[in-house]
Order: sequence, then structure tokens, then C-alpha cells
Amino acid sequence: MEKIVIVPIGIEDRFFMHPELARIRSVKSFFPEDATLILNLNRIDAHKGIHYILLSLEQLNLDKRLALIVAGKFEKKNRAYLDELLSLKRRIEDKYSNILIYFMLNVDEETKICLYDLADVFVMASPTEPFGITILESLARGTPVVVTDAEGPREIFGVGERLDKPFIEVKGGVMVSFSKEEDRPRNLALGLRYVIDRLNKFSVEAMGMIEYVRMNYSWKRIAEIFMRYYSGH
Repeated sequence: MEKIVIVPIGIEDRFFMHPELARIRSVKSFFPEDATLILNLNRIDAHKGIHYILLSLEQLNLDKRLALIVAGKFEKKNRAYLDELLSLKRRIEDKYSNILIYFMLNVDEETKICLYDLADVFVMASPTEPFGITILESLARGTPVVVTDAEGPREIFGVGERLDKPFIEVKGGVMVSFSKEEDRPRNLALGLRYVIDRLNKFSVEAMGMIEYVRMNYSWKRIAEIFMRYYSGH
């Protein structure tokens, strides 16, 4: 039987370039300067677990000001889910004066890069994820990550099995257990707090991952892998 090899998609070259300072300043002006910025960038879809991130904010127990930015592609078929998220946003902001939640829909690629650069931590909350390109995009920009122990993130970080503890450290962030649905907001909160309390450490680690992502997941590298297998070497 022939061996099946799965080759991931690549990271575009623009993620390894510096965005325009004017664009960064423009995007930055939307958010309070004194807030810790938490970014989720994914399709607005229930399968992406965005509601778990919002629910985790209620369990963070941090005195500092927090701003969650939810950015991603929105399709009309997911209107009911967006309404659910907006309802959660209103509930949380009414209850906690130090938490702000922003929705930025269908942002362009340059704005995406600015958001990665401005964020203190990127969070991915998909219970199932075959790969996780946004994780690599975040690390390509040197931004610490909080990810779930779905299949894709485990492959990226070389974690063999689902976790038997709330979270573990990975290079540039933490991976949280998502096996039990009822524990997901709590585990996300624990992972987020752990990274936020150690931002200097994880920022240094994430910056150190930039070259790793470039060497292993740039389109140049992916093309080399395809050519090697097609040529039979």
C-alpha cells in the first residue's frame, strides 16, 4: 500500500514582511491603549468555538483592562451565531467594566497582519481543527498563542495525545484541553491567564518561532515538499 502524505498549506510571504506604520497606527486607534489585547481571527462560525472565548472572559479574574478582538469572515448563513455572540458581548460588558469586546468582520489581509502585531495574545478555540493556519500566521508575526488540543494544533506543536490536564506549555504559548465541553471556558481562562501573567516570556518564545514558521511553512518550503514527493525523492 502506498503511504499517504498530508502536506499543509503555506503561509503567504506578506506575513514575514513589516506592514506600513500608518496602517498599524490606524488600526491601533480603535482600541484602548492601556488594554491587554486578545485576538481571535477565524470564520464567524459555531464550529470555531468563539463563544467559548467570550465565556472564558467571565472566569479570568484579572484586574487589568482587557479587550477581545473577534475578527474574521462573516457569511449571512451564520447570522444567528453572530447574534448569539453579540448577546454574550452585551452581557459580559454590562457585568465587567474592565472588559471590552470588538467584532471586526471581513477585514482585509493587511489589517489582519496589523491585528496580529497589535495583539498581546492570539487565541484559537476550535474544538476540532484539521490544521490551524491562523496559529502559524500568529507565530509568523511573533505573537503568543493559546490553542486547543485539536488535531491540527497537536500536529503543529508535536503533541501526541489529547491532554489530561487543563493546559500545557508549548513553544510560544499554551495548549488547553478541550475534551470535555463543560470544561472548555474554564480551561481557556486558565490558559489565557497563564500567558497574560507571563507575557514577556511567551513573547520572546513567539518571536523565536518566526524563523521556524518561515523554514517549515512558507509557500517556498511547501512547494519544495510537493516537488520532492512528485519527483519520487
